[in-house]
Amino acid sequence: MKMFFYNFLLLGCLLVSSTMYAQEGTIAGMVTDVAGMPIIGATLKIASLSTGARSDANGQYRFNAPAGSYTLQVSYTGSGT
Repeated sequence: MKMFFYNFLLLGCLLVSSTMYAQEGTIAGMVTDVAGMPIIGATLKIASLSTGARSDANGQYRFNAPAGSYTLQVSYTGSGT
């Protein structure tokens, strides 16, 4: 019975450690307008992951996500002159 418990414990540790080393990537880029000027404060989301980011003062964004293919949704509300 002790041997079964130790084998079960070892298997559990292996499964946990393998998920801890799952591949994760970084999604990064820059949001610009048609003139190439950075857009500050644009919201970027990946709906399937319920995660996102906001572009900084240089229009750049960065966030982590598991490796895979995603559709990036970008929204921005600004004022025209």
